Amino acid sequence: MTPDEIRGLLGLCSAALRQPADDRDEMVWAATLGDLDFGTARAAVVDWVKTSPYWPRPADLRERARLIKAQHDRERAKRHQLDGRQAALESSERTQAAHQRTGADMVRHVLGRIADAGSNPAEGKFLDPQHAADIAEKAVEEWLDRTREAP
Repeated sequence: MTPDEIRGLLGLCSAALRQPADDRDEMVWAATLGDLDFGTARAAVVDWVKTSPYWPRPADLRERARLIKAQHDRERAKRHQLDGRQAALESSERTQAAHQRTGADMVRHVLGRIADAGSNPAEGKFLDPQHAADIAEKAVEEWLDRTREAP
């Protein structure tokens, strides 16, 4: 924190607790709290003056700041976890839709078209490879057109 930020925190404590701060307080707070993030330190001071009628020691504020930071970290992790779950759900829905479109149902459709064209391996009836490939390609195009999502 900057010296101005530390003076601001001391001013907040002074006004809330109706006790004047002196240069020694500024020196001690700069040495003991200077490494904290200003937003976290300010939240710790505000929390302290809300709940205590006494002037805070730097150790009290460091502990409050640690608890506040831990709470923010938990909330951030929770949001991250929820975002991950949402992304997984959306991905799962897209995968399911793609699977329904290109999965076993499509294979059955293509094989049905080949069977309709006269191929029946169980009875020894086979199409030539080129004719079977043409039928399969047309059947895939037909299936994808039929199952296309509406824009």
